[in-house]
Amino acid sequence: MKGPIIGAFGSQPIPDTRASLYGNLGVGWLTVHPAESAGQGTNTRFSTDSAMAYSVETGVNYGLPEFWKIKTSAQIGFRAQVIQQTFGTSMCTAGLGTGGTCLQDHRANDILWGPTFMLSAGF
Repeated sequence: MKGPIIGAFGSQPIPDTRASLYGNLGVGWLTVHPAESAGQGTNTRFSTDSAMAYSVETGVNYGLPEFWKIKTSAQIGFRAQVIQQTFGTSMCTAGLGTGGTCLQDHRANDILWGPTFMLSAGF
């Protein structure tokens, strides 16, 4: 998958604690060429330049104790992501010259969601 993604991120400290709430949103315009990563060239049956990506994440970041001059933190949250792919006439079931058929405007969704956890160190 290739293409630009834009997004927004926000964070709000919780008063009198080491914690803060965070959230982010993202939207992307992608092209999908699944065979390129396998070194097989472009597989036109499953390639599309019409894919949209949407993502959202929210959670809590908690500042952990400092070690020497290294700031540490832990983060826990929830993330959801959807990639909508639309395949046009390039989505064919068999060879075109041999009686194969092509599907018009075939759609596929890749949906990911679940908890996130991260430990980080900044120095």
